[in-house]
Amino acid sequence: MTVSKLTDTEIKGYVTHYKPLDKAGSYGIQDGFGKFITQIEGCYFNVVGLPLSKVYKELCALYPQLWS
Repeated sequence: MTVSKLTDTEIKGYVTHYKPLDKAGSYGIQDGFGKFITQIEGCYFNVVGLPLSKVYKELCALYPQLWS
């Protein structure tokens, strides 16, 4: 993930409005921080925190009877 350079004002605004201290990595791409993301390599869900497609594939491999 690539993040644009933030000004002090942008950082203060994000900290004030989006409570980054309750997030792993101190940002939430799905909230106001997304406007600062310029590039993502790989799966969007990895950035959010859980690679859903990978988890699904692993669960299917472990428990095929549950998904049929």
